[in-house]
Amino acid sequence: MPHSDILPDHLRIPERTHRIASTRGVTVAATDWGRDNDPRPVLLMAHATGLHGHCWVPIVKALGERFRCVAVDQRAQGDSTVPTVGGLVWSGIADDIEIAMGALGLLGRTDVYGIGHSQGGFAVLETERRRPGTFAGLFLYEPVIMAIPPAAEELMQSTAAQDNHMAAIAERRRPVFASWEAAVENFSVKGPFARADEDLVRSYVYWGFTEQPDGTIRLKCEPANEAAIFRNSVTDLFSNVAHLQCPTTFAVSESTEPIFEASGPALAELMPNGRLLRLPGRTHFGMFEDIGDMANIIATSFRGD
Repeated sequence: MPHSDILPDHLRIPERTHRIASTRGVTVAATDWGRDNDPRPVLLMAHATGLHGHCWVPIVKALGERFRCVAVDQRAQGDSTVPTVGGLVWSGIADDIEIAMGALGLLGRTDVYGIGHSQGGFAVLETERRRPGTFAGLFLYEPVIMAIPPAAEELMQSTAAQDNHMAAIAERRRPVFASWEAAVENFSVKGPFARADEDLVRSYVYWGFTEQPDGTIRLKCEPANEAAIFRNSVTDLFSNVAHLQCPTTFAVSESTEPIFEASGPALAELMPNGRLLRLPGRTHFGMFEDIGDMANIIATSFRGD
């Protein structure tokens, strides 16, 4: 099957791609699905570890005309490059969001909202910490924002074990498939993608792999880089959110991991305008399970309903 046949027509949305210089030698790829002089409020979208900005395409489509959507490929993922110095520290992931927003003229506006999944949840909330008022509201789906010692030493120990576990899984990730169709078939039935809508699988494969001279396809996010991102996932953000006024929804799925069950409610309690939202029937990839319903949940959260 040719590459072009992997993506259904309804996911082919006009877009503009920007290449932006970030920190540590990284060049960030940002995608803007907006129009010239777009009057809609902006929705800045930050993806989970190992994914890429175009994984948001099914959500962009489901949101329809409600937002001008912009997504960033965080460093070493998608079409963004690997740091040339300093490694894959998480402060750099937030740099990518902040700097891309500045380059696209999104800082200092009052109509910019943010959505982050897992690693992406950290990235947008860390940007709000650095620049309070950057976002009019945030929707964070199981963000990787854990407590640090001594307040939660036991949780921290379990978090470190979880990170190591996820890093080990990432290092074993299969990087090459015989064809585009083979990759789609694989992710449709395995791992966290198995319960996700097919539109996510096709978007992930279409934009997340490159074709090799021998006709095979290879992951853009190298397994070793994904593993390094997991190993660097401990930050001090948890201890520095209590003063943030941004209305923020922390979404926790029914089939969640202990680290998210521990951190989500605590973060919602810490932030003055924090809100906990429990989503039954969903998993850690629940952003992309029943996408039409999820789009409505996101939009409703920003209205404060």
